[in-house]
Amino acid sequence: GFELSFVVQESQVPSYSLCKDKVTRDDVGIILSHESYGAANHMNNLNCNLTISSHPGFTIFITAVDVDVEAGFDILKLSDGTKSTQNLITGDTFIAESSTDVIVSFMTDSTSTMGGFLLAYFVQNTSAIQYSICDTNSLAISAGQITSHPEYGTSQNYMSGIDCDLVLEVGALDRAKITAKNLDLASGDMLVLSSGSQEFAFGGETSSFIGEPGQNVVVTFSTSTTSNGAAGFLLSFSVERVNISFISVCADDLTNAPSGYVASHDTFGDTNHGSNLDCTFTIKGIEGFVTVFRFYVLDLEQDFDIISITSSGATKESFITNKPYYSQTGADVVLKFTSDGSLNKKGFLLFFERDVPTSVRHPICDAVSSDLREFSGEIISHNGYGYIPYNQTSD
Repeated sequence: GFELSFVVQESQVPSYSLCKDKVTRDDVGIILSHESYGAANHMNNLNCNLTISSHPGFTIFITAVDVDVEAGFDILKLSDGTKSTQNLITGDTFIAESSTDVIVSFMTDSTSTMGGFLLAYFVQNTSAIQYSICDTNSLAISAGQITSHPEYGTSQNYMSGIDCDLVLEVGALDRAKITAKNLDLASGDMLVLSSGSQEFAFGGETSSFIGEPGQNVVVTFSTSTTSNGAAGFLLSFSVERVNISFISVCADDLTNAPSGYVASHDTFGDTNHGSNLDCTFTIKGIEGFVTVFRFYVLDLEQDFDIISITSSGATKESFITNKPYYSQTGADVVLKFTSDGSLNKKGFLLFFERDVPTSVRHPICDAVSSDLREFSGEIISHNGYGYIPYNQTSD
């Protein structure tokens, strides 16, 4: 048998009180809503801020260990300058952008007081952490490295018969950049990256791949069953915020701009869209031009949160990311976004621009051969091609 000796000691992890301290001095610690957390409720009318300091190449990870605040009235907010979150609940985790500080703020009203909160944080050098592609399903961090196999960098080659996927998760306004630092693959073995409509196979030389905004990147490594293996690969990745200015469907009414981005809500990229929305937005038509639009991000609860687009009396509610859609020449485009009261997701981001039709288009059912006396042109199935389906009874 055995005999164990134990002793219970007070934690030596540094702790900071949000309303007393201004900046952290350690790479690991806990943050308390108030000095008497655990013994008494927080006070009224607080407005406190504390900065968690980072370093170049390091990432701050924050976990809400305990949150007991009055929802909607007492606000706990985390922000790294490019994204923010509030209304945290116990168990939530916030991962900052690489090399950025995080500001923790807490504001209370003058009514009820509650227990407050305890946050745990650590600051880690993420730029050098390696993840083996077959041992990791997904990553939601701002920087790191991906290897072909756990023994990469040793004398042991990767094996035959590998078929593994790893997903780099990005925010709605983020995109991932992946660079092959080392690449040694046997003939027939494949390393493929995809993001939205993009797909890219790394060749025999050092290459880089940049994912589409708001689209996760899937890294796929497959080797044949007869592969002799090779040294493998080392990929370096980083997730960065895309600098986009957009109009919100729910904050604006219309635009006459020749081009621009339109998002589902004004905090797109930082928070999910809200519940019970019913918003309408118009892109004004320009005579002689068609409006071309495509969705870069489309993350909605299917059948419950709906984006519809109406042009020339026709309405469309089904879209595919990165596919172009066209209005009728000179017609307004009306966007309508509705959400229910349940699951809220990232929302949507689309880009629109004006374009002159490349040639005269003739709907086949509206024209006869004697009408077509041009030297060039296009024949389309129906007057709405590229936007609405044709009528099944057409002949």
